[in-house]
Amino acid sequence: MEQTEVRLKLNDGDVSWLPVEDQIVVLDLRTSRYMSLNDSAARLWAVLAGGGTFADLVATLQDAYGIDEERATGDTAAFLEGLRDRGLLDEAG
Repeated sequence: MEQTEVRLKLNDGDVSWLPVEDQIVVLDLRTSRYMSLNDSAARLWAVLAGGGTFADLVATLQDAYGIDEERATGDTAAFLEGLRDRGLLDEAG
């Protein structure tokens, strides 16, 4: 299975989140730390909340901002790496 086809989702038991205007406020329940997600991160978060692939996330940024695939891929990879570092990403496969 290609990396772009791996199903990704949030570790739902570890976070609580709430949309606030054009961003999402996230509480990491394990560490009691808050994160505020800007518009682009909030769009990616919404895809992950329902479960999506890397390709879905890249397409979300391309559609929303009209950016090229290379930039959308880099931005998506950086966002996912941040979630991995915090233990908030479930890569079910």
